[in-house]
Amino acid sequence: MARKNVTAAFIERIENQLKDDVNVTTHETYDRLIALGLNEERAIQAIAYFYEIYFREHLDNYNEASWHNFMLEVPLTNHEGEYDFDIRDAKKNSRYITKHYGNLKNNVQKLEPELYSIESRLIVLHEQYQLSSREAAKMINIVINRILDIKDKTTSNYNDYATEDLLYMADGLEYILNPYKNEEVAKIIEPCVNINDDHNYDYIFKNVFICLNRILESIHLWDKEFGVDGYFRYIKRFMNTSYIASHNPELFFNDKTLLK
Repeated sequence: MARKNVTAAFIERIENQLKDDVNVTTHETYDRLIALGLNEERAIQAIAYFYEIYFREHLDNYNEASWHNFMLEVPLTNHEGEYDFDIRDAKKNSRYITKHYGNLKNNVQKLEPELYSIESRLIVLHEQYQLSSREAAKMINIVINRILDIKDKTTSNYNDYATEDLLYMADGLEYILNPYKNEEVAKIIEPCVNINDDHNYDYIFKNVFICLNRILESIHLWDKEFGVDGYFRYIKRFMNTSYIASHNPELFFNDKTLLK
């Protein structure tokens, strides 16, 4: 089932829950999201995604108490920003990365562990949540732009570019490679660089940009070669998806990443 069909099914379920007074947690979450500034459509999209995750983890033991406890751990976010983002901005960012940071060309072995950390996360989202390669590309474009926003000290609005589930998936991808969002990542690179010095921005994120851009190129290549989701059919041949799904996501940075 395509991701859009899965999403539609969970959105319908949340809409039905909001029509009655039985599911208190869903109503409370909706009110919290509206208070954060989300409109009704985006709030329902967000709850539907949370509920999808919960549902997959509690197929045999759903109850209101566990749904409530699950939502207590969810970091609710308003993803809105100052400047609208669209496909033209995504293409512009890719060109900027190639011009200012270069690319891997045929030297993928140089950053193979770093590429793996990103692609292993994408393959799990594809296997478990029916994420398409097109949606994976959107996630990557969002993360690239968010990191560029750090340098420009701006924020971007993705409401016309992606639904809330993709924005939360992008949060997860960003978490494994952004030291400003993840203290564990910051600790890994602290011996090599002062992340509080703006002059170190390019040094910190150069390999991040190169890897993200490389994966965008791979998605375009293998989808063109093998059709819809050709990218995932290609990389699946080299990955143990069962092992990946049962382990914590690998962080992008290791003790050698900044030295490459």
